[in-house]
Amino acid sequence: MLWKDCAPELARAIEQHPAEWFESLDEMRESVAAGERMLIQVLEAGEVLAVALVEFQELRDGKCLHVRYLGGHRMDEWLDEMHARLGEIGRAYGCKWVGMIGRYGWKRALAELGWRTVAITMRAEL
Repeated sequence: MLWKDCAPELARAIEQHPAEWFESLDEMRESVAAGERMLIQVLEAGEVLAVALVEFQELRDGKCLHVRYLGGHRMDEWLDEMHARLGEIGRAYGCKWVGMIGRYGWKRALAELGWRTVAITMRAEL
């Protein structure tokens, strides 16, 4: 799929988490073009149901496939497939685990797939 097909889902992610990682879709696209991050999509009949922006991180306890953004619509139709793809890609690149920071709604949805909460991220506006 083309970048423009993924842009609506990624734009929504930027809106929900303004200025945390990317200021714009152009900045996000440049990071993918530079090979710093990767897009993973779930499609149905040519329609983008979900998209994840991932990156590899070397951490103290091993390599991680870190999900920077994850979004879509009709989540019940794509979450299992996205979870499987994240695992396949992580294993192919020698990752020990997959991780992400997300809103509390993800905690419930991902728990059913074996994810566990290991920390939370909090912030206060100043």
